[in-house]
Amino acid sequence: MFSKKSRDKIRFNTREIDIAPISFFFDVFPPENFHIPIVPVPMRMDKIAKGEATLIILPDFKEITSEAKKMGLDFDYIGFINNGLKNLVSYSIYSFHKITLGELPIGNIKKWFDKTTSIRANIPEFINLFTFINLEFIRAFFKILSNGNHREILLDYYKKMEYVINKKFLNNTFNIIVDGTEKNLPFYYTKHNKHYPKILDIDILDTKIGKTVSKKFIPYLMLDDLYECIVINKERLEQLDEYTMNVDLYNNINKGSKIGIFKEVDNELIFSSIILDELIG
Repeated sequence: MFSKKSRDKIRFNTREIDIAPISFFFDVFPPENFHIPIVPVPMRMDKIAKGEATLIILPDFKEITSEAKKMGLDFDYIGFINNGLKNLVSYSIYSFHKITLGELPIGNIKKWFDKTTSIRANIPEFINLFTFINLEFIRAFFKILSNGNHREILLDYYKKMEYVINKKFLNNTFNIIVDGTEKNLPFYYTKHNKHYPKILDIDILDTKIGKTVSKKFIPYLMLDDLYECIVINKERLEQLDEYTMNVDLYNNINKGSKIGIFKEVDNELIFSSIILDELIG
């Protein structure tokens, strides 16, 4: 019989060289323990369990907040990221206990937090994609607030997302910065009619030491997880004759509120506003 320590080691064997990008989007059918429906994708907990860094992909919040303003909405982008991270930590603690029957060490969460909040990278493909997804949801949300049909509006949203992501797979091109130059690279190869993910390199800046290091990541995994979430939600809505979304849950989008109004969108402000105790509590 394995000891708890042995089980943890076997189940959470991950490579530190894998920077494991993650981002967030508004969901309609989030896990039950998510009080605010902001879902991390991919929803993986191995990096937190091992105390290793995760690269947070921030959408273009300047574009999102500007477009939201045109609809008379205020978007709390700092709250959005904080709630998304809180959901990720909550999911990781729950999953770790379910798998190992033990508690996820707080020390590992702190290591993950310190490493994660100190690294930066520019991945245009993911930045543009999550800007588009979250902005399209806000547009759908605005239509719902304007007394539109909830089910039909959300179905249109999910169908659009499904089309966009499916097109990315068909085109097999991924926009990335390589040695300071923007390039479009394939993110999978095909062999015997099967897709195999490619591993890409990315430059990561560690702001604590002021040094850039090369890390690896697998774009296919993130895109595949996102596509699966979109398709599952679309099919779930299609099975319902009618659906009414609880708009009060989405308190990161506010109509006529002062929440989320800042002088200027500042990514460094976002990172400095993340408080570990609030993520764990």
